[in-house]
Amino acid sequence: MSTSEDTEKRIAAYLVELATDHDSSSITLPMPKKDIASYLGTTPETVSRKLAEFQENGWIEQTGQRKMRIIDIEALEML
Repeated sequence: MSTSEDTEKRIAAYLVELATDHDSSSITLPMPKKDIASYLGTTPETVSRKLAEFQENGWIEQTGQRKMRIIDIEALEML
């Protein structure tokens, strides 16, 4: 598994955990992307890039500053 795939899995798992903890498909990131990146052991740019990819794939919809809606939680869980 490449580092990129591992990072993608960590970001996806983080989003799934947030959605599950809040029992909702609409989530608010609890901290800025730079702090999420630090928590997940990656860079803020990578977090932003992966979130954009997830949105492009139709898995999430970014609805505002640090707000998003999980559209396809199963796809995120399968990463």
